[in-house]
Amino acid sequence: MSQTKVVGSGEPVPLPSLQTRLTIIDACRDAFPAKAKVMLIGDIEGMRHAVQNGCGWRADCLGDMGGFSKNWNHMRDLYPQHVQQAGAGEVWKQGPVAFESCWDMQKWKREGWDVRHIFDYALGMHVSYMNNKSAPIPDGTRGEVERFLRKIGYRLVLRRLEHEARVKTGEKLAVSMGWENVGVAPPYGDHLVAFRLARQGEAKEKAIVSVGKTSIRGWLPGKKEVAESVAVPSKLAAGTCELAVAVVEPLTDEPAVRLANLGRDPAGWYPVSRVEVTEAE
Repeated sequence: MSQTKVVGSGEPVPLPSLQTRLTIIDACRDAFPAKAKVMLIGDIEGMRHAVQNGCGWRADCLGDMGGFSKNWNHMRDLYPQHVQQAGAGEVWKQGPVAFESCWDMQKWKREGWDVRHIFDYALGMHVSYMNNKSAPIPDGTRGEVERFLRKIGYRLVLRRLEHEARVKTGEKLAVSMGWENVGVAPPYGDHLVAFRLARQGEAKEKAIVSVGKTSIRGWLPGKKEVAESVAVPSKLAAGTCELAVAVVEPLTDEPAVRLANLGRDPAGWYPVSRVEVTEAE
């Protein structure tokens, strides 16, 4: 919630009472129980209530380093104080942090403000979403934008995958994986690690998809060890199979997350290994 002004007079319109604001916040939470939600930073009491109930937070005017006053700006004199007063310093672990830029990057450059400092400030707040508006990127700043995009939110890398060289039909193939989130925030969506077994030389449409039980939701920055198993159906013909990995949408089993790994195929899967399938005795 942010304060509005009366058309004509410019007088501020008083906010609704605290109880009314909390009722509105709860109505939004109840209406979208499975979605990540954010609360605007301007209402400290409302923000405190929202983050205590699983929401993240959102702030306008990232990049303001003195555009309204020489003695006050949002990044130094509002964001840190409101986050601290609302008890929201660790909220990024449960709900997203979102920013909208103040003016645009062209304004930042004209004012001589340090673009990297602004982006690093947002990364330090564990930002997941950034609305940078639609103005052109100023000359000489594309590298800073690309650097920022490689760090914002979550960025999952599959570092290691191990399994036995052979598996029998009707059994399960144990898979050990080492993942790393090299971003600054966790995923907030409940997507699942999945595997695809495809016979060499056969169309991928005939492949077997095995969705694991491991959700990426809540994977904090850093390393993550995962143990999974791939069901090998009895109907799968013996032979060499390609093993591919993806993070999928649970309702469709379709790849939903682009990993920070090379080798992504047109369907969104990442072929990583081969396994010899033998017939059960």
